[in-house]
Amino acid sequence: INIINRITLECPGIDIYLGFVAYTDSFQIELNANIELTKNYQYLENTIKNVYAYGGEDGPEDIPWGIERALEKNWKSNARYAILVADAPCHGNKYHIPEIIDFYPNGDPNRRNIEELIKNMAKKNISLFCTRITEYTDIMFQIFGNIYKDYPNCQFKVVPLESDQYLSDTVVDSAAEVYVSQRNTDFN
Repeated sequence: INIINRITLECPGIDIYLGFVAYTDSFQIELNANIELTKNYQYLENTIKNVYAYGGEDGPEDIPWGIERALEKNWKSNARYAILVADAPCHGNKYHIPEIIDFYPNGDPNRRNIEELIKNMAKKNISLFCTRITEYTDIMFQIFGNIYKDYPNCQFKVVPLESDQYLSDTVVDSAAEVYVSQRNTDFN
C-alpha cells in the first residue's frame, strides 16, 4: 500500500495495476492466493490481510508456482515489476546451503524449471526485486541475478528487508525513472 501511495503521488496521472500471488509449499496449495492485476487496491489490501502461512515439513517453498502465476498475469505497461518476498529458497540443493532440509533435493517436485521461469520473466521485461529476509535465499538470488545479466532492459535487485520504506524507495525510484523517460519521449 505504501508503494501504491507513493507511485500515485510521485507519478501523477498513471494507471497502476497490482496483483498478488501468495505461495507456500507444494503440499499446502490451499494457502496459495492469486489475484489478477487490478486497480481495486482495497480488495487487494483486504485479501493480503487475510493470507497467512504456517510451518511446513521442509525448508524450501514452492516459488516456481508463484512465478508461474505471476507470468500468467496480463502485463500491459512499460514499467513491469515483480517483488519476490521469500524467507526460504525454492526446492533443489543447488539453490541453498546444505544445512537446509529439502525433501526434493533434485528440484521442484512438479518438474518446473525455476531458472526457465525467471528467464521468462526477464524476456517479458519484468524487473524482479527480491527481498532478502534471511541468508537462506542468497544462493537462489545469485542464480536469478546471473540470469538477469543477459537482459539489460529490465532490472534485478536484491533489497534487504530492513524496512518497508527501503523496498518502497527502490520500487518507486525505478518506476519514477520509467515515468520521466516516458513523458520525455511523449513530449519529443
